[in-house]
Amino acid sequence: MAAAAKEHGTIYELGSFFEQSMRELGPVFQIFIGPFSKTIVITDPQEVEDLHLRERSKFIDASDVLIRGFQSTIPLGQVAMKTNDVWRRHRRITAPIVSSKYLNQLAPVIDHNTRLLVEYWEKKIEVVKREGGTCFACASDFQNSALDMISQIIAGRSLQAIPNAIAHLSKAEPTRDTHGALSFPIPRVALLDATHYLFRCIGDAVTLPPVLSTVYQKVLSWTPRFRLHYGVICDHIDSCLADCRKDVQQARALGEDPDLAESMLGMIAAREGTPGRDEMSDREIRDEILTSFFAGHDTSSLSMQWCMKFLTDSPHIQKALHSELVAAIGDPSIERKPLTFADVSSPEKTPYLEAIVIELLRCARVAEGTSKQTTADITLLGYHIPANTDLIFPMTANQVNDESMTKVLRSFDNVRSAASKEQGPNARRLWKNGKEFDPERWLVDNGDGTKRFNPRAGFANPFGQGVRACAGKQLALLELKMYIAALNLAFFLDKIPEELSSYAAQINVTRSPIYAYVNPKPWKEVQA
Repeated sequence: MAAAAKEHGTIYELGSFFEQSMRELGPVFQIFIGPFSKTIVITDPQEVEDLHLRERSKFIDASDVLIRGFQSTIPLGQVAMKTNDVWRRHRRITAPIVSSKYLNQLAPVIDHNTRLLVEYWEKKIEVVKREGGTCFACASDFQNSALDMISQIIAGRSLQAIPNAIAHLSKAEPTRDTHGALSFPIPRVALLDATHYLFRCIGDAVTLPPVLSTVYQKVLSWTPRFRLHYGVICDHIDSCLADCRKDVQQARALGEDPDLAESMLGMIAAREGTPGRDEMSDREIRDEILTSFFAGHDTSSLSMQWCMKFLTDSPHIQKALHSELVAAIGDPSIERKPLTFADVSSPEKTPYLEAIVIELLRCARVAEGTSKQTTADITLLGYHIPANTDLIFPMTANQVNDESMTKVLRSFDNVRSAASKEQGPNARRLWKNGKEFDPERWLVDNGDGTKRFNPRAGFANPFGQGVRACAGKQLALLELKMYIAALNLAFFLDKIPEELSSYAAQINVTRSPIYAYVNPKPWKEVQA
């Protein structure tokens, strides 16, 4: 593993440890992380789906390794719990934020943040032209925009990071590297720094052996640096919660419906004091909100960074998407209308947008793997797996398992469950050229010159599966669709220097591109 990581950057990269093992050992193999390790890797997508969604799902739960990694930061968040009554209560309380009702209410918040990012890029384009640059760095843009958005959605208060960056731009002195890429200094955001620091702490804890992880987190919680960053986030959440409770009290005093809250904290506050409705303690609320900050900010930001790379290298995809969006939503060069929930939530109207988002998530692999732990003896593809075994499901499999793996995967068909056989190859196909970014693989020709989106065209499960699947899936999809639509309607992503277009990645908890640069141009400057 160490040699593969050194050669490829991480063990998850294409051609690295997990792909090599899949091709040499098959879809089930054991790895030894420590002297007492019982870790099994499963890469067969058909078996992974059957395990999570059918009879055997009651015999798996969140792994101790993952739970242990969150103990110093969010011990009362859902991600740090087994699937018990407390976890179910938390899920019931937070679930409404991803209902269609709330997503429809949150769409204007997302649209506002995407429009601010478009405005910021328009101004940066002018500077790049003036300075004779080739492109500009975009990682911090997506980090700040995503944090603004998730803070407003979750806590009811934007941090105004992008508006502050816009105001600061006229005074900023961009730096230029040897490839002509500009980087723009922006005002520091304490909450962003704190979020990144705590997220790194989680990544360190997850990778350590159990005893060392426990000791590390205990010592870490006493350090001034940890306490400072943890305090920044907690103070922000506590302040927002106090504001939300005040708003609920005022709404009730005026006879208004407090359930019309437009943030997760507001929604939670509206439940308090209502007979028959679940509640959480202030510490539980804090940990759930902190969980949402981690999950909602980092994954959206990184997904968009990867998206810019895929689209930059695929001008034909950009043009096809732009044509679809102009036809379905309107031409922003004529009238820039706000994007709505309805605009991006109709696969019939925007099938290409749907295909791009799911293909982005399949290829970006931001959450590079998920893990579970067996609670009883089970059988996987004919192998006996004892209780208390850690199971790892690398997302690399979503790209490696293409037609080249047909012979290997089909050789296990005789040991699959009846449901797996029915829902597997009969319902979906193995990808053709699975390593390539190709949204067309999700589209079906209607025979009349139009195409429709088929979410079951093949296997890709970026949000996990079963009862422990990502609770924020629908919100994340809405965010990505609105970001991609807004940026594609405004800009064509032109080529960047080859030295900056590498797909090299690094992993802490999530997988991020080492190089994140864009060269956006208004569509009026693009040749047809």
